[in-house]
Amino acid sequence: MQALSISLTLGKASAGNANLEHNRREVLANNVDTSRIHENVVYVQQDVRVVYDELFSESVAEYNSKQKQPCRRIKDYFDKIESGNREEAYYELVIQFGDMNTAGVGTQNGEIAKKMLNDYVHSFQVRNPNLHCFNIVTHLDEHIIDLILAFREYQNAEKAKIGSQWVEHDRLFTTWCGKPMYPDAPTKFFKRLCKKSGLKFVGIHSWRHFAATCMVFAGNDVRTVSGVLGHSVPSTTMNLYLHSFQKAQAIATGAIATALESGRTGGGEKRESA
Repeated sequence: MQALSISLTLGKASAGNANLEHNRREVLANNVDTSRIHENVVYVQQDVRVVYDELFSESVAEYNSKQKQPCRRIKDYFDKIESGNREEAYYELVIQFGDMNTAGVGTQNGEIAKKMLNDYVHSFQVRNPNLHCFNIVTHLDEHIIDLILAFREYQNAEKAKIGSQWVEHDRLFTTWCGKPMYPDAPTKFFKRLCKKSGLKFVGIHSWRHFAATCMVFAGNDVRTVSGVLGHSVPSTTMNLYLHSFQKAQAIATGAIATALESGRTGGGEKRESA
């Protein structure tokens, strides 16, 4: 058996990189093969608000009973934690054994990695009694592997062209000769592209906000926008883009008023011509 690497990634709810809706396949990203969703292994899947209520309702009730001022009482503990800046509402831990070359889905090593994940899941809560796991899934339906393999084929072809100039490295995304990219390489590329196209450079992350605003004004609801952006819960999206949603709502309301006014005026003209 080939040695398998271990990869662990920690996501935070406040940072938007712990996406429950994506994990539960309530929102489908482009890399999800819908015909393989049934292959995913679901261990635990609870509503985070229900979990908060089960874990903290008694303590919150006791705390509220001691507060003489109503403003100091906690109405919703999950909302309090999520909207605060001192604690995280929850974390997401992503564990991966192997990679696309050593443990692809459907391969012998892939099945071994799947069993290793299963063993890891069943012992995790025992080894971490102070943590509560409310959503655990092994995803086997993501076809990003196909895109990566296609890119690797292209990369191998480029490697063959330049021969000894190629520098072997364990990175997938590299410079033209195989060396690791500098962290600011995408930004520099984008600056050159903007200059060549005669566009003002505004920063790569600004395009994320631009995309979100476009989705809002196109009439998409907050749940859809939240899923595309990868936010853990829609309330995060609403907090960030509340002004855009309010403006889009005002425009929609104005359009209704204009339509009604137009209809009223049009009806009056018809009555006169009759």
